[in-house]
Amino acid sequence: MPTQIDIPVLADAILEAANHFNWLRRQGRSEKEDAAARAEVVAAVRALYDADVRALRDRAVAAGRVEAVVLALDQVEQANGALLTDAYSPLGDPSRAEFDADALETLRVATLRLRAAEAAAGPGRPPPPPPSRLTFDDQRQVVTLDGEEYLVGDAAAYRVYRTIADAGLPGITKARISLKVPGTAGRKTVPRLITKLPKTLEQTIDRGGAGFRIRLP
Repeated sequence: MPTQIDIPVLADAILEAANHFNWLRRQGRSEKEDAAARAEVVAAVRALYDADVRALRDRAVAAGRVEAVVLALDQVEQANGALLTDAYSPLGDPSRAEFDADALETLRVATLRLRAAEAAAGPGRPPPPPPSRLTFDDQRQVVTLDGEEYLVGDAAAYRVYRTIADAGLPGITKARISLKVPGTAGRKTVPRLITKLPKTLEQTIDRGGAGFRIRLP
């Protein structure tokens, strides 16, 4: 995938615990032994469920993992879903006296495939970066902040705001802004243009020792 969660290790724990429980059932061991072994299976199944295989599968798709990895994760998720049903059912009914053999076999095979697919696939490509909170449409003089569009009615005010945003940290001084935006020279010009911005955008401008910078809420 790769991931901090080792899905094959969790799946192996389920297989070991469930096979042990099934063996005890076939041997006709005591209810106390059954209950203890069943608790181990429930804990193992729950650990894999809590790992959220479906979310890991979605991240694998986003990261461009090969189809074999995604398919194996699908099979792991499907098998664990069947075992989860068994884990929380009475299992006293003779027809459900053991954990489902088909689900266990699916889990075993899917785990082997996942290990092989991950080894063959390598690290994959990194997921795409999150979208920028602040974007600009120079033609319309529109600033978009967190999906909300703000029309800046003054062309000079728009260019000043964009210049400050493009400067990043630690900030940009009035003198440097005036070099980049014609007609903004003068001690009070930049501050006056900033007041022409929509209030939400104006409030994102921080005035510090290094000059002006954008500080998003």
